[in-house]
Amino acid sequence: MAVTKEAIAIVLDVGRCMHDETKYSSILQDAKNCITMIIQRKIFSESKDEIALILFGTLDTSNSFTEQGSSDYLNINVIQDLKPANWDLLGYVNDITGTDFPSEIIRENALSVAVDLLQNNVNGKKFFTRRILFLSRFDDMFSPSSMDRICEDLKAFKIDLNLIGPISASDETLTNQNVFQLDQKIYRNLDQGTTENAIWKILREVNGEAYTFSEALPALIYYQKKKVQPQPWNANLDIGTNLTIPISAYIKVNECKAKPWKNAYAEKLNAKIEKRVTYLMNDEYQMEVPKEHIVPAYKYGTTLVPFTEEDKMNMDYQSGEKGMKVLGFTKSENILRFHYIGDKSMYVFGQKNRELAGVILAPFIQALHDTNMVAIVRYVYSPRSAPKIGFLYPKIKPNYECLIFIALPFMEDMRHFIFTPLKQENTDFYPTDEQLNAVDGLITSMDLSAASVEDDGSVCESLKPKTTVNPYLQRLYQCLQHRAFHPDKPLPEIAPQIKDIINPLPNVLQKAEPYMQKIRTLFTLKECLPKAAQEPKLEIEDL
Repeated sequence: MAVTKEAIAIVLDVGRCMHDETKYSSILQDAKNCITMIIQRKIFSESKDEIALILFGTLDTSNSFTEQGSSDYLNINVIQDLKPANWDLLGYVNDITGTDFPSEIIRENALSVAVDLLQNNVNGKKFFTRRILFLSRFDDMFSPSSMDRICEDLKAFKIDLNLIGPISASDETLTNQNVFQLDQKIYRNLDQGTTENAIWKILREVNGEAYTFSEALPALIYYQKKKVQPQPWNANLDIGTNLTIPISAYIKVNECKAKPWKNAYAEKLNAKIEKRVTYLMNDEYQMEVPKEHIVPAYKYGTTLVPFTEEDKMNMDYQSGEKGMKVLGFTKSENILRFHYIGDKSMYVFGQKNRELAGVILAPFIQALHDTNMVAIVRYVYSPRSAPKIGFLYPKIKPNYECLIFIALPFMEDMRHFIFTPLKQENTDFYPTDEQLNAVDGLITSMDLSAASVEDDGSVCESLKPKTTVNPYLQRLYQCLQHRAFHPDKPLPEIAPQIKDIINPLPNVLQKAEPYMQKIRTLFTLKECLPKAAQEPKLEIEDL
C-alpha cells in the first residue's frame, strides 16, 4: 500500500518580536491560532499525519544538538517529536506564553533543528512528504552563508518549507519575482527590500510557499472530515447482447454524515461496555427465551404471522449479477434536474487492469458527447441489492474522460401534485401584476448562480458544493472541541464562520432589499383575532 501520511515540523517563535499587536490580538496569538486550527483539523479528520512542535526563544532548552554538547542551539525547545495530532498537544499550544528573549538571533538555528528532526528522528517511519511550517516575523533574515546551507539541506532531504508571517507568495508570483505582500501596520520597522530578497531566495530555491496570518487563518478555520482512499466498484457495462466493457466506478459526491456516537460509562470513560440483550415472555413469569427460538412476525388483525429468514429470501426479488446494462438512449435535455435522485453520483472509467477496457469505452463516451445523448441503464450494486435505474452522461476533460452515473426515479417515485388555481371567481385572492413582478424581482435578485465575485472581477456561482462545508458538522466539531477542554461549562455560541454559512450573503441581501421593501408594502399583514365563541341558542325542545 502506498504511503500517504505526512511529517510536519511546526516551528513557532515565542520571543519578544512576537508581542506586537495585530488587528484582533497579537502576532503570537495569531500564530497560536494557526497551529491550533491545524491540529484540530488533523484530529477531527483522523489524519495519520504526524506533527512535531518546536519552540524557539524559550527560556529553557531541549533539542538533539544540545544533548550532543553543542552550545549554539540554546533556547530552542522540542516540545513533541513526530506523533499523530492529539488533545494533549492542542492543550499545550493553547497555554503557550511569550518571552522577552531576542529570538531573531537564533531563527536559523531553529530551522536547522527542524531539518534534523525530520531527517534523523523519524525512527524508521515512512512518509510521503516532509514539511516545515515556520511561524515568525522575519524582521531580520538569515546570513548568506547559513541561508545557502539551509537551502541545500532542505533540497537534499526533500523537505518542503512553508512560512507564515509578514510575507505572502504563490507559485505564480515567485515566477514573476513580484512576491511579497506585507502588513505595513504590523511590520512598520521592517527593512522590506533586504527581507524580501532573502525570503525570495529561500522560497525560490526550495520551491516553498509563504502566507500572511490574514491569509492562513481563513483557510484553516473550517474543520475537515476524514479523508478516505477511494475504492472502485468493479463490474461490467453491457451494451446490447454482444458488447461487455469492464468498468470501475468511483463515488464523486456522497452524503456527508457525522461519525456515529459510541456509548461510554460517565464515571469511567475508558471502561469497556458490553451490551447484552435478553428476551422475556410477556406474562407474569417473564421466562427468558433463547434468541434462536425467536422469529420475526407480522401482526395481521389479532393473528401473528411468522416470517422467517427463509421466507424473506424466497420472497425477495433476484436482481442477478452486479453491473450496469444499457436499456436505451435519449437526448440529454429530456433528463431534467428534478429527475435526479439518490444520495450519490459516480464517475465511471474503464478498469485499469484491463488493457482494452478504456480503449473500448472511449468511443462510446465520444459518441454520447457528439450526439448530445445519455444512456439509460439498469444498475445493480450487488446480487443482494435491489436494481435501480439511472443515466450515464459523458464528461470529457483534457486529462481524462469518463461517464457520470446519477440515479433516476421509477414511475411510482414521481409525484404529480395538483393545486387549486389562484385565479378563482373571488378575485380578492388573486395577486396583481405589481405583486407578481415584485416576487419575480426578489427571486431574480437572490439568484446564487452569479452571486459571488472572483478575484479578477468576474461573477461566479455561490455556495458551490465543492467549496461549501456542512454547517452541522462544523458546529458538532466546535462543540466537541469545547467539551474536551471545558467539560463542565455550557456549550459555546455558534462560531462566526458557521453563521456565515447559514446566513444569506450580505451582497445578496443588499441586492434584494428594494424588492423585499416593495413586498412589505404590496402584501400588507393584518392581525386576525379569533372570533369570540358564541353561546349555543336554546331550542324549545331543550326547555
